Amino acid sequence: MVSKRESNKQEKEAKLLQAAEKLFLEKGIQNTSVSDIVKAAGVAKGTYYLYFQDKAAIEERLIIKESSKILSDAIQRAIQKVDLSFEERFIYAVDYIIDYLKDHLEILEFINKNLSYAVYQLSQTKKESRIATIISKLQIEYLDLIRQESLEDARIVLSLCIEFLGASIYSALVYEMPCNIDQLRPHIHRILRMILTDYQNNH
Repeated sequence: MVSKRESNKQEKEAKLLQAAEKLFLEKGIQNTSVSDIVKAAGVAKGTYYLYFQDKAAIEERLIIKESSKILSDAIQRAIQKVDLSFEERFIYAVDYIIDYLKDHLEILEFINKNLSYAVYQLSQTKKESRIATIISKLQIEYLDLIRQESLEDARIVLSLCIEFLGASIYSALVYEMPCNIDQLRPHIHRILRMILTDYQNNH
């Protein structure tokens, strides 16, 4: 059972995270200060530094939260498509991510190109830990596909795919570079298929 003191600590931390997320999405990270966050959260400035070292710390925590949610939702939906091959389920997840970020540009602006944060920081907090289980399922399935014993190999390849995906989506949606997302989508599919297939054929 959580003590009252611990409950109060969790409540204050949650208020700070909620306030920061709202301000970051509305005003942008650069235009939001720690003073703005504590004012919106209704806590003292000193309280903020009990939980976060600086603004960058709360920013990273929230990026992990958002990227974890997007990735876990995409992978969860893809895994349920049992009639599809691993490759097709991976592309299904890719399309879900593209469509979600296309409809939520404010989230894309916030996480920037850091979609892969969730993979690199699986154990950052208990609240984001569900992504660890879901990513592990994907890694193990891919591991079986490439007939390798190293889960680390699977993690590296899948992380590279997600890193490429995040950067490509951001450039296409924000700057339309090298083209708009609808034009780029089939090229993203082809490149990711090539990565997965090439690794499978050479291991």
